[in-house]
Amino acid sequence: MSVSVAPLLKAAMYNACVNLYASTPDVQVAYGHPGTNLANDIVSIGTVSGSQEVATMSPNRSREEYLSIEVVFSVYRGGGVEQEQIVTERAYALLGQLETYTRLTDTTLGGVVRWVTLQNHTCSGETEPDLIAQGRVVELTATFEARARL
Repeated sequence: MSVSVAPLLKAAMYNACVNLYASTPDVQVAYGHPGTNLANDIVSIGTVSGSQEVATMSPNRSREEYLSIEVVFSVYRGGGVEQEQIVTERAYALLGQLETYTRLTDTTLGGVVRWVTLQNHTCSGETEPDLIAQGRVVELTATFEARARL
């Protein structure tokens, strides 16, 4: 019996993103930090957290696990202020693809969890001042919530 499905959830989300964005040119999917070889569009599978509580009082003492996983969409385009809206809309388009996939196509991420859904998202909103001379970049962090039975 596993102490948590967290590593399985992270791997399943990574694999889902690899498959989902495989036909989208120039999208780099990373299991954690993307490293130094960076594409203009990066989808990074980040922090996973969880908590548990007793689910049933049966002999196996099953537990209900409440999980959250962060997926960061980082989008860069060279150019001036006109690129700010473009990178923001691109980040939300990539999130939209993943949200639709988890809501309609694979709601259990291959059976790893009972369900997974978008919980919240935060967008950096604008390029940091020290990067403006190089172009425009935004980071959109989406948190997906999942439930599993252990």
